Amino acid sequence: LPAKMSSSQLGLTSSAGVCIPSYSLFDVAATNSYHALLSLLKSMIKGKLLNQVYKEMQRALFNPFKFHARVQKALVILKWAKFIGPLVGTCNKFRGNLLDMARKRRQHHVSKAALKRWYDVIDALSKKSKSEQAVVQLQKAFRERQVEKT
Repeated sequence: LPAKMSSSQLGLTSSAGVCIPSYSLFDVAATNSYHALLSLLKSMIKGKLLNQVYKEMQRALFNPFKFHARVQKALVILKWAKFIGPLVGTCNKFRGNLLDMARKRRQHHVSKAALKRWYDVIDALSKKSKSEQAVVQLQKAFRERQVEKT
């Protein structure tokens, strides 16, 4: 078990204190590997970042004009990113709304067609029952005439 997670967090004990495992070994292994990879990634990023800062400081000392130009270029890119980021987010949201609207429209047409088919079935059944009622009335009238003749 990882040092940061207790047995109750892993679901190994219930409220009555009975040991009931609720996670498989795969879940525990996946959680441990996730935390290990996360800490490894953080240390790698920290190392790369410190190395990059050290290189940029060297460039600033030895080539101040190039460093200034690079800083200006980075600031321009940052301004564009601040402008384009929300725009891309809005476009993605609009795309999602369009897809949702198309899905709802398709569902509406499918349900409308199903409702029409259902009404056709009901009409067919009612026509059948009406024809059956008409046959019964004709038979009743025929029997009454037969009784009157006798």
